Parts: sequence; structure tokens; C-alpha cells
Amino acid sequence: MTIAAALERVDAGHMKSRPPQAILKTQRYRIADRFSSDELAQFVARYQAGEMSTALARECGIAKSTWLFAVDGETGSVS
Repeated sequence: MTIAAALERVDAGHMKSRPPQAILKTQRYRIADRFSSDELAQFVARYQAGEMSTALARECGIAKSTWLFAVDGETGSVS
């Protein structure tokens, strides 16, 4: 079907509307609410001891970028 034909069908009202999709509720939380400062300090110590950030993030159940952001906030700097 060409774009022109599709537009004609839309204008004529012959297009089917999409069925409504279920809205998934996502749980939003702050890292500070999920982990105590002691837990974050332990993760920072493990990271500084050489553990990979990917493994630590997976253990925490969060994205690596979120984990690095939390560590950066806890230490002031990761580098």
C-alpha cells in the first residue's frame, strides 16, 4: 500500500484503531531509599578493591550506569 492510499483510507475513516494496551506500572525508587549508607559504603569498598562494576550492579539489581552514579555520589568521584 502506498502512502497516498493509506492517507486516503485514514481520511475516509477506514483505518482500524489500535487495541488499547495494558499500562505497565513501574516501580520508581531512589538509590538512597533502596540501600543504606552502610551498604553503599561496602559496595564502594568492593569496587575500589577491584571488583567489576558490572558484577556489583547485577548483584544490586540495578543498571550499571545507575550503580556508577550512586558510587560517584557516595565517594565524590569514581576515577
